[in-house]
Amino acid sequence: MPATHIDRFLDGLENLLLASTFAHDTGVSAWEYAVDVETLSQVGVTVQEVRWLLAKRFVQHRIEVTRPGDRRRSFLPCNNMVVGGSSAFVLTETGYEFATNRMRTFDRLQRFEEAYRGEPCVFPVTGPILTGSQENPQWDAASLELRLGDVLLRQLREDAANQIRILAAFEEEGWPTRIDDPLPPHGDVDPRQRLRDTIRRLNQRHKVNALRFSAAGHSEQVCWRLVRESRTEHDERA
Repeated sequence: MPATHIDRFLDGLENLLLASTFAHDTGVSAWEYAVDVETLSQVGVTVQEVRWLLAKRFVQHRIEVTRPGDRRRSFLPCNNMVVGGSSAFVLTETGYEFATNRMRTFDRLQRFEEAYRGEPCVFPVTGPILTGSQENPQWDAASLELRLGDVLLRQLREDAANQIRILAAFEEEGWPTRIDDPLPPHGDVDPRQRLRDTIRRLNQRHKVNALRFSAAGHSEQVCWRLVRESRTEHDERA
């Protein structure tokens, strides 16, 4: 790898280390300082290098869905290597070790620490440990809120009894990818059609297009899966 290319790659690692350092210094989650793909691209890190960092589990990947007026940055889990315009990254613990070792090897770590008040760069201890594992949805029966990570997907009304039963069943079982139809019999109503209708309503009015439910097993089971929001033109080019 040419020296200039090495410098650009180290610039990308430095941005990721800086995010960890600032998160630790201010006592917040590393995601508040997550580095977006555009920033990495501007310093010369290629998409292939980003995918290599993902494959090595040196960084964790999420899709930013922060909206104007939000007090905090919001992200959706992303467990694939499709890097688009809304992609953002933070170092994992192994990635932190890799980045500091590479910076030290090329005599950049000391300068980095001296530049930021002489403090050593550290992996943030606030927030969850970043391991790259998939996040499951969460159903809060008290507030009737369906969330994914820190993102509110939908708030149901109390009269949505069948939808609530499905979400409660998923929550009780720890969100396996598939459960049997939890709806009780109701007169002469076709249970399969009722389940399909309930799933259709369950997929409506989401604030963020990130989660989809579907029928399976001849409409006797319910499945869920993560989906990405509609890709922008920038995402498609990336």
